Amino acid sequence: MEHVLATGLSQVSVRQLAAAAGISDRMLIYYFGNKATAVSEVLMAAAMRMEAMLSAALPPGVRLPRQAMFDTMTAALRSEETRLFMALWIEIIAKSFREPDPYGPVATRIARFFLQWMIDRIEGETDDERKSNAALVFAMIDGMAMIEACLPDEETVPMREAVARAVTTAP
Repeated sequence: MEHVLATGLSQVSVRQLAAAAGISDRMLIYYFGNKATAVSEVLMAAAMRMEAMLSAALPPGVRLPRQAMFDTMTAALRSEETRLFMALWIEIIAKSFREPDPYGPVATRIARFFLQWMIDRIEGETDDERKSNAALVFAMIDGMAMIEACLPDEETVPMREAVARAVTTAP
């Protein structure tokens, strides 16, 4: 996982994963069966670590209004460590379009996992309202992550503020 976080998905070969784990290529395949399963497990381990970091910022049992959820999540995602996870998340999404196996199912699992994580922590009168609020915040955070990956900070600050206002005013 550390290797993938540090180098991204372009350096994900059986040989490189095995070397990072300190085992032979054959042992990696023996334990995981194939590269797709090994990659899937590494990416899910990264998602679990990200979840632990986010849960430190917003523990279970706490429900926030939509705006506070957005603010809390964007603040948590600005650290250098979480930026690596967001970069990996963007890479997983991009690869899922071109290489559905293993990236498509992994992207789906991670998206569903984090969406449910938000649903469990966001305010709403009904389940449907919490789902809608979580989907809005999830989309806004991922959208901002892509913008911030492409543009310098001085350009993204006003965009982040505009998105924060939109989170507040959206129905």
